[in-house]
Formats: sequence, structure tokens, C-alpha cells
Amino acid sequence: MKQKPFKPWSGWPEGHASEPESVRALRFNAPEIPLDSSLFTWEKWRGGSFYSLFGIRHRRNDIAKHAKRIAQLALGHAKGESLPFRPKPGMYAMMFLTDNGEFWSHITPEEFRLICEAAR
Repeated sequence: MKQKPFKPWSGWPEGHASEPESVRALRFNAPEIPLDSSLFTWEKWRGGSFYSLFGIRHRRNDIAKHAKRIAQLALGHAKGESLPFRPKPGMYAMMFLTDNGEFWSHITPEEFRLICEAAR
């Protein structure tokens, strides 16, 4: 089965009148919002990658360089050890929203800190 091309969620222009208040409230602090770990499924994990979404490799320097953009698409996170699928102790899982739906990826505590700082 052929997958649709992966692209970031375009959503509403920032501050647009039709943008829901709930989305506006999340726009700059979403990475720090804890999510229920049951949302981190196999389908959402297979739904994308840092490379397909941002055009970057999953490495600290690239994540630091693009942290603000990553933070803007982040829906929230869960602790790596609490995941029902692909648990990784000592890591975080971050969920992102794209035009094709949601996807998540593991990130290190340092990458998590960089993304959260960029969101502030």
C-alpha cells in the first residue's frame, strides 16, 4: 500500500480569527504537555519521522537548529518507559500533528529540553 507524502500540518495561520482558542493556547507550549501514553501507537509511530517531517536527521545538533519549528508542531509528550509500544526507559516520546495525522518519535532528555526551551 502506497503512503501519502508526509508534510507538516498547515493548519490555521498563526492568530487567524478562525483558529480555535484551544489551538492558539497550545501553539507555543505544547511540547511540555503530558499526554496519555496509550495514544502512542504503532500506527502513529509509523506515521512519520523527523527526517520526513522536518528534513533533518534525528541528531541533537539538527534538533537544536530546528527546535522552534519542531515545538510548533508538537502536541505533547509521554515518558518513554510508560509507552505500551516501543517503551524506552530514560527517553521521551513526543507527538506531532501533520496534514496526514499524528506521528510520534523517541527523543532524548537533552532533545526534549531543547524543544521545550524553544517553545517558550
